[in-house]
Amino acid sequence: MSETAPPGASKARHTQLFAVAAALLALLSLARHSASRNSRPLPPSVRGGGAAAATPAAVTLRLRLPGSPSDIPPDPLTYAARRLGENADSISEAACGTWQRDYAVQHATVLSGHAPPRFVASVAVQSGLADRVVGVMSQLMYALLSGRALQFASVDGLPDWAVAFDSPHINWTAPPFPEAVLEPLRNRYKGVDGYRHFGDRNYSAAEVHTALYWPVYHFFLVRSDPAIDAFFWDTDLTTQPHGHADVPYVMFASNRGRTYRLWENWHHRDALRQWGMHASDAVRCGFHFLFRPNQATQAAMAAMATPMGRTDALKIGIQIRAGDTAFNASAEVSDLRQYQEIEKQRRAPGQPVIWYFISDSLALRRQAAARWPKKLLTDASSQPVHVDCKRFNREACGGVDAAFRAAAAELLTFSKADYHVVTQDSGFGMLGAWLSEGERRIYAVYRNASRSCGRFEYDSLDTLASSWAGI
Repeated sequence: MSETAPPGASKARHTQLFAVAAALLALLSLARHSASRNSRPLPPSVRGGGAAAATPAAVTLRLRLPGSPSDIPPDPLTYAARRLGENADSISEAACGTWQRDYAVQHATVLSGHAPPRFVASVAVQSGLADRVVGVMSQLMYALLSGRALQFASVDGLPDWAVAFDSPHINWTAPPFPEAVLEPLRNRYKGVDGYRHFGDRNYSAAEVHTALYWPVYHFFLVRSDPAIDAFFWDTDLTTQPHGHADVPYVMFASNRGRTYRLWENWHHRDALRQWGMHASDAVRCGFHFLFRPNQATQAAMAAMATPMGRTDALKIGIQIRAGDTAFNASAEVSDLRQYQEIEKQRRAPGQPVIWYFISDSLALRRQAAARWPKKLLTDASSQPVHVDCKRFNREACGGVDAAFRAAAAELLTFSKADYHVVTQDSGFGMLGAWLSEGERRIYAVYRNASRSCGRFEYDSLDTLASSWAGI
């Protein structure tokens, strides 16, 4: 767990951040003289014709940002300084580096039209919450390194991020996009679920103005895909999409996480280090830069907030995935006693112990709660619902927004555990463990299998980063 800040540290941090905000305001007068007020983000028209796309400025180590015109005042630095001041507690330069402040300013600059339009629109994918999050984290890194403003594009039938989260630093709400731009990025395409001919997903110039838009599709149903790996591990992202690097709108759909491996990409690893970023913390830092649980999600977290917020207790998070088809099925709980190894070896004398248990099977939750009633916490009253309800539990689609918030609440609560035992072929528990501020002692277990959870037998982050959907 994170160390307790020394007396006065919080005040000093706030003072520093407000000083930054003041400095940004001072820079505003210079920006007013140098920025062009006639440049505005291009509207999302589909076909060619009309104004030509503005030529994007060269990408430098100083990021160039994105955003949407709504809620942006005429002066982007004023806006960025205000947001940074309002959300000072979520900026941690010691753990996350300096990029957050720079990117917030750049994002506001692009949104307000003071910089050429360079956007990456994250198109919601037909996946669970965890797969969507790791995809967005990959897209955020692409946006940072290619000098683009990240926004979220809505897709009918899938919950928007605003259902469960507020945005503490940037305005990530994108304007509506035409269906012709979104259609090739859906999992179901040309009447086929999981349409695999990726080249056919490129836009047709007869239907989409390809000088304005270009698609990137990184949706995969198994743990790895060489093309996705090569995109993040070996490629200069400033040149992507290949042949369309200067297009104003990159439309990006992804359910794969490749953030961790970017530190092996020789094109970008020096820049990442100069920004003070660390591979092991990048997903956690990026997540909290983009997302803050809204009031409804915080209400969903309230029942577990007090016990999982205890600093005197040993908290062990246990996640068992029954499978996407098991949301309405019965199941038998695994023998959780194997995880008592963690408790025996890590517990201090007399220390309280909490097992926080999550599963996509209500039957498993109820069995676990009945078997270990004194120390196991779980929600045994609510039926879990897959947020891609049209594929997995269509009868529950009326409550999918509440299910999205419930999943977000459990993900964040799970991250509060000190040690994590997760199903190996599942992204949900894995992501929750990576969002932890602790040392990330993670034990991945294959379904219907057992393993030793000894003191030094946790899995390496390097191995886990490439497991299943990836990190």
